Amino acid sequence: MAEINIERKKGSSIWAWLIPLLLLLALAWWLISRNSHDTTTGGDVAPVATAGAVGNGGDASGAVGAGDATAAGGAPVTDIMAIVAVPDRTSLAGRRVELANVPVGAVTGDETFWVGSSATQQLFVALDRNPSTPVPEESRPNVDAGQKVSVAGVLQRVPSDLTEMRKRWKMDDATVASLAKSQVYLAADRVAITQPR
Repeated sequence: MAEINIERKKGSSIWAWLIPLLLLLALAWWLISRNSHDTTTGGDVAPVATAGAVGNGGDASGAVGAGDATAAGGAPVTDIMAIVAVPDRTSLAGRRVELANVPVGAVTGDETFWVGSSATQQLFVALDRNPSTPVPEESRPNVDAGQKVSVAGVLQRVPSDLTEMRKRWKMDDATVASLAKSQVYLAADRVAITQPR
């Protein structure tokens, strides 16, 4: 009988490359989905659902209106504690925020105020307007300390040089110092008064 020599091919099999590649892709997918879930909820702080979306900032009546699409950071932050409890708040810059029925602390100008339940748990809010286009006074919401408001906008990093912001919003020294410590502020595109004083 004739012998047939069967030799194995030298070189690697496709499975030797395909299995590790699939494992690496599964690991990358798991890490990405895990990290996006953590940033959506603000870490260990669970988001609180809002009663409704925030009304149009140009509407002084404080009516609740249609919601916004979220920014590219996932679901909007709906709990002020998910912002103020984070040690490095700059990591939240760019996130969409929708807060409902938050108390107004101090009003620092026509377009700026603080919201939150105490001085240590507060967020600076600035109406996000084009500085070259003056806003008529009748279209600005008339926000006063002690009211409750719903606000929506995007968190912005506080710049290291506050000269331009100080001049634009006519801030005093105490406001500038507090703002510098807060790391971020809310550039609000909507403000609605939900409970008058």
